[in-house]
Amino acid sequence: MFNTEIPLYGICLLSGLILNIFIVILLAKKYNYPNYIVTSLLIFENIGIIYGAKILAFFQEYDLYNGKFNLFKVGVSAFGGLLGAILMSFLFSRLFKFPIKDLICITMPSVSLIYSLGKMGCFFTGCCQGIEYHGFGNIVYNYASESINGMHLFPVQLVESIVFLIIFICVLYRYKKYGYNLRNIGFIFFSCSLSKFILYYFRMEHVNSIFSSNQILCISFMLIGIYMWFYNKKKVSR
Repeated sequence: MFNTEIPLYGICLLSGLILNIFIVILLAKKYNYPNYIVTSLLIFENIGIIYGAKILAFFQEYDLYNGKFNLFKVGVSAFGGLLGAILMSFLFSRLFKFPIKDLICITMPSVSLIYSLGKMGCFFTGCCQGIEYHGFGNIVYNYASESINGMHLFPVQLVESIVFLIIFICVLYRYKKYGYNLRNIGFIFFSCSLSKFILYYFRMEHVNSIFSSNQILCISFMLIGIYMWFYNKKKVSR
């Protein structure tokens, strides 16, 4: 959107990762984990986020990269980052014998905040652009890729950023009111996946297609979220 040499997308992503660190540290206080444990967990989680986001993006756009993986040139996938964080949390749990439920409750709440900031980066740079749209709030890029410059587009990235920020605020409220439990994690998975599933239809890349690979992942995580919600409810009622 802006004619600037400042890497706005990278700044937004880095801001999300830094805020995630502070949130994990605050949430970990509930379990009285030593500082070295929290630090180790953050290292595992961030490695998972970065490599997961890059690896899934690489395979989703395999032909674009000619089958050659370059960490610094490959894009990022939100679901890849989420899957990477979950897998590394499981690995941390097995290596250091900490309950996976506790680790998930610590690492997952800031997922929607990271995504919200990432979408602001997309909004500033013009990637993941919306469908052509001439109604209220449409935006026109002049410094993005030549294929969209001058077009009137739906600001889907900005809408996603706002929606996921609201989800993050709701998550914090639920944590404060209901505490750390799998129902809250289920809420995160379901609300984020449902929102992402719906908003994909407002992306230009989705025109002339019914389902994308990311929407299939959305459905999978919605089902996981529903399972977590009712599984935890069943345990509490016993």
